[in-house]
Amino acid sequence: MCLKMSEDLAKGTLNLEEEIGSQNKILKNTSSKIDTILSKFPVIGKVLSSIKFHKYKEKIILGLVIGLILYLGLYLIFNKH
Repeated sequence: MCLKMSEDLAKGTLNLEEEIGSQNKILKNTSSKIDTILSKFPVIGKVLSSIKFHKYKEKIILGLVIGLILYLGLYLIFNKH
């Protein structure tokens, strides 16, 4: 029984490896197609980079706001006079 379970686990692992490999190929093909489209239409690339920059900026601002709130909260908790 234990040997059968080990064989099933090994087969499942091999199947999983094949699936991950096929997904990797699909992602590489999709990436190359996107690069081709972006090279033909540079305006799309500019829009996408602008969107990425705004997302990055929003994450930085959100992190700063959360940090400030935590700092003020801890300051008020530990500095009661």
